Amino acid sequence: MSDISGTNGDARINGNSATIFVATSPSGAYAGNSSWNIRPYGRKGDEIAMGKVRSGNHFHSFTDVLIPLFLTSREFNGEVQFLVSDFRPSWTSKYRKVLEKLSRYETIDIDKQEGVHCFPNMIVGLKHHKEFNIDPAMSRYSMKDFRQFLRGAYSLQRETAIKLRNREEEKPRLLMITRRRTRASMNEAEIANMAQSLGYNVILAEPDGDLSRFAHLVNSCDVMMGVQGAGLTNMVFLHESAVLIQVVPFGGWSGSQELTLESLQRI
Repeated sequence: MSDISGTNGDARINGNSATIFVATSPSGAYAGNSSWNIRPYGRKGDEIAMGKVRSGNHFHSFTDVLIPLFLTSREFNGEVQFLVSDFRPSWTSKYRKVLEKLSRYETIDIDKQEGVHCFPNMIVGLKHHKEFNIDPAMSRYSMKDFRQFLRGAYSLQRETAIKLRNREEEKPRLLMITRRRTRASMNEAEIANMAQSLGYNVILAEPDGDLSRFAHLVNSCDVMMGVQGAGLTNMVFLHESAVLIQVVPFGGWSGSQELTLESLQRI
């Protein structure tokens, strides 16, 4: 769990110096002049995550930023403004719908601010429970709440799977997450053909920069299948009764892995 710092009362941040000034009562716990440093990262206690995580990784965007940001700011119902250090326009553009659902205000690139910003309250840091998860015992929210929040952010319409008994003419949709570099399935066409023979409408797709489009694609499917990796993070967009099939290759992670028909049938 990560530690964060919150202030109630007059708080001022001096732009690109990343210095926050807080007025305190002369008789309060922090009477007099004092200072301390805070690392405002959700997983700052995880040295591996802090040292090796790539900013463009979809899984870590959710685990390290989006879920902690939801935990920290959702209770304010949009009446919160984000001050971001190490601002990356490509990242904020990709997850714009999430940020706009959490805040009614423009995100500030604090590293480029030369003036002073004043706020009645301020939270420094992000709440974090565990990788890609929310512990309901530690929060008023759960992963179900987070997924419901995403449904609203991306206007996802589908809530449940199709009922085959009532709509026999419609086939369930199976989305195969494809990979082109590592952990690639060498017989995707064969797998897709077998799934079609079992009655599925099969879609092969690889996640790209258009997250909104891909979220709608995932939400339209009844089953999502793929080799373990960041692409399966998109499971958060599945509807409530969907099925996820995660394929864990034998023999480690080096090189391409073949997903055989026999292993698919066992799953």
